[in-house]
This record gives sequence, structure tokens and C-alpha cells, in this order.
Amino acid sequence: MARPTYQGVRPTTPFAKMRVQYIDGIRAKGFALNSVIGTDEAQLSLSGLGKNLLGIAIFAADGITDQITISFKVNNDVVLEKINASFLQTSENNPRQYFDLYRPLSGQDTILLEFTSGAALAFEVILYYTQGNS
Repeated sequence: MARPTYQGVRPTTPFAKMRVQYIDGIRAKGFALNSVIGTDEAQLSLSGLGKNLLGIAIFAADGITDQITISFKVNNDVVLEKINASFLQTSENNPRQYFDLYRPLSGQDTILLEFTSGAALAFEVILYYTQGNS
């Protein structure tokens, strides 16, 4: 007996394919940080299911990130060293959603963000990642 078809049901989209699309979807995790005058560091943690780090973005409430210098390490690999945070900030001049930093993750990663600031500022760091292997 043939399986009946119902309007709105797409038999060509198997559940396994939808699951892969969900797992490979981009995820974002934000961290609210406060800089002090001088140098400080923050350890950032992602879900243990994170497999690929895609990038980083920096946002400041007042838009002033040119006073912050960033160094970023993933598992003791220096990815960014002494980069002005305004370079990583999304704006009209920089329309990218995030700064690309493709790195494989193991799920038990050490991610350190070191920042040096000339003023006390509040800012946010957002890490973009996927849980899948692709």
C-alpha cells in the first residue's frame, strides 16, 4: 500500500538532513566585559559541543573601542596580538557581522582575551561558532 501524501509535507527533506543543517548552524555567545585602565584578561568559554570557531566581534555601548587593544588566544595559539578593537567592531565602515578567525575546537578549549585600555569602558565580545564538523 502506498504511503499517502499530505499537502505541506515534503518527503524529499529527510529528518537527517534537517538535523545536519541545525547542527551546522551558526551560534553566537556574548560576554559582557569591563575594561580597567591598564591590562586585564578574561577567559571565555563556549559550549562543549563547539567544533569550529568562526569569528569574533566587539561592541561598545558608547561606540568607543579605539581605546582598547586586544590580544586573543585559542589553546595557547596567539590568533590576534595587540589589535585595535575598533578593527573588530561592526559599523557602517565595517559591515561584516564578525571578524573571521577559523579555528577548530575540541570542546575543552582555553580561550583567552587580553585587553589593554586607556579608560574604563564597558564592552561586549561575541564569539561565533558551529557545533558541526563542516
